[in-house]
Amino acid sequence: MTGLDLGFILLSYLLGAIPFGYLIAKYIYGLDIRELGSKSTGATNVYRCVSKKAGVLVFILDFLKGYLPLIIYLQLNTNSKLITLNYTYIALIIAFMAMLGHSKSIFLNWSGGKSAATGLGTIFALDYRVGFLSFIFWFTIVIIFRIVSLASLLTSFLTIILMYLFKNPLPFTLYCLLGFIFVSFRHKDNIIRIIHNKEAKI
Repeated sequence: MTGLDLGFILLSYLLGAIPFGYLIAKYIYGLDIRELGSKSTGATNVYRCVSKKAGVLVFILDFLKGYLPLIIYLQLNTNSKLITLNYTYIALIIAFMAMLGHSKSIFLNWSGGKSAATGLGTIFALDYRVGFLSFIFWFTIVIIFRIVSLASLLTSFLTIILMYLFKNPLPFTLYCLLGFIFVSFRHKDNIIRIIHNKEAKI
């Protein structure tokens, strides 16, 4: 592992840890999103409790903080002399650190969101085809069932299958498996509510 690798790992966590949902709700709308709804700082809670426009903005920003550091790292390693032999495994770590930063932000006393939008950003960076199909699937589930958590859980599982079918490097598929486990853990309360038909709809 090189200094460049370590730098991108740290950058990915710190960028992921920027709590856009909290900042937008607090400094534009005067609300503490951590005291509203599910208390998550993610886009869905902002969409429900602050405004639809704010929720969409937070989704885009959370997506980008997962996408940007990873796509830059991958481009450096595939298009220059900075290639690291195990860069696909480092990419796995960089991607996961973005999700970890979002859900366990150093700027919010280790709290945060549920990492679905940030995770989607990392998937787009790893393989835009998987990302695009995953987003279409997520959007379709949301439209049909109006339950964002259900769409996020099903989509995170779908990424494992798609990443494998598109013959990506093994670490990319392993990352999707790790992401599914992580997102499922972050949504454990939502899963219980879904089972009992009590999960909130948009």
